[in-house]
Amino acid sequence: MKKYPDLFLMMFLVGATWFFLFAAKNRRDYTAALSKSALKIINPVIHDSLFRSGDLIFRDGRGFMSSVFRRLSLIDPRYSHAGIIHKEDGKIYVFHIMGGEGNMNSQMRKDLLNNFCSPLQSNAIAIYRTDLNGRKIDSLAEYYFSQKIEFDADFNLETDDKMYCTELLYKILLKVSGQDNFLPLSAISGIKYASCDNIYLSIHSKKIYSVIYTF
Repeated sequence: MKKYPDLFLMMFLVGATWFFLFAAKNRRDYTAALSKSALKIINPVIHDSLFRSGDLIFRDGRGFMSSVFRRLSLIDPRYSHAGIIHKEDGKIYVFHIMGGEGNMNSQMRKDLLNNFCSPLQSNAIAIYRTDLNGRKIDSLAEYYFSQKIEFDADFNLETDDKMYCTELLYKILLKVSGQDNFLPLSAISGIKYASCDNIYLSIHSKKIYSVIYTF
């Protein structure tokens, strides 16, 4: 993949490196800033019955890099990160992939929904459901998780051994739909990529839940 010629994208890559090195410290800072009583007020009760395996979840994260990722959505920059809902043994998880945080590696992750949606990490979240077969979406997400897919710091859509968060969703939805043009792509300086709004603004996606955290 050719190097990014755009100044904004160069800043994005530099910022991504900074974020992966200091995310753990930032999370500790947020934890100290929010009292336990405040968290009880702003952390909503998420009812399991609302969601199905294969639903899509979007998060507006806190911090510098989240604001950068939001701007990659050129039409509606509400969210900065995305994953796939997975129900297992009475619990709800989120399959997602992101760069390593602190001592954690950058492999695809399976986090509890409440941790993914924590106000310590999020300004807002939303759940969307597509018109595709949710079980097939879930099955493909499980397959990629078993393959220990790593985060793609090059943001290269041509490879499947490494992916970024929205690339994972984009490729799973294309495979389940069987259509190469099922979702659009965004582009900056001729470089195509999958953004959050490419997915949740699609005619194939419907919002079923959202919350904005307020202090």
